Amino acid sequence: MDESGGGVIFVGGAPRSGTTVFHAIICTSSRVNGYVAESSFLTYYFRALVSGLRQFDNHTRSFFAYRAHFEKFARGVIRHALDRVATNVGSPEILCLKDPLMTPIFPMLAPLYPGFKFVVSVRHPLDVYRSRRAVLQKEKPNVPIGVDDARTVAEEYVRSYAYREAANIRFIKYEDLGEEAALKALGGFLGLDDFDLGRMWERPGGAKVEPTADSVNPWHSPLYGTAIQQSTRHKDTEIDPAEEAAVLRITRPVMKRFGYE
Repeated sequence: MDESGGGVIFVGGAPRSGTTVFHAIICTSSRVNGYVAESSFLTYYFRALVSGLRQFDNHTRSFFAYRAHFEKFARGVIRHALDRVATNVGSPEILCLKDPLMTPIFPMLAPLYPGFKFVVSVRHPLDVYRSRRAVLQKEKPNVPIGVDDARTVAEEYVRSYAYREAANIRFIKYEDLGEEAALKALGGFLGLDDFDLGRMWERPGGAKVEPTADSVNPWHSPLYGTAIQQSTRHKDTEIDPAEEAAVLRITRPVMKRFGYE
């Protein structure tokens, strides 16, 4: 990998906004690695780079005489990690990874790595909240869910989209994925023209992710391993009006921006 980060795609978006489906689609290209799990451990490397640069005068200067020295060190660690990851997933021409929790630092990474491409999944906040609520119920089955949870999820949602598109950052609505135009736009942005949806969920080596109804992982979805579906499986889930009102109030600027009002 070169210093600009050429040949790397990161997929992000608010948790439960469809990031896994976007990732699975991109990984069907012959130029990209097969579908892999979230690269959450790598997010900490990138956060360290961003934090070290942000806090250079207050903290990092104690350990590195110059900003450029720290940046060279941190970028070298990241480059080594990405090279190792690429080797472990078959040394693809383009490495595609995803972690929703990395999304808020995309705008800081974009100018540092102009060769990276960042794909951001956008989904209606109520659909995201219903899905997150289902996860919370599995994680803490005996703990009531209420307005405070709605606020927390809604604020996280807003942080995921609190920046604008750039030359190497593109927002795409999850609800549009079933349309050929959306897939063409995604491929055009990434420079890929050979998405093969028949290969969705194919891992490096050829084995496919199979749909599983039940899993001990509360974040697991029975839709993993299935065809693209725009509708939420939680669409009929009733939520308290106060929770719904909190989500809509906090996320309204994002809803307006992406045409969900």
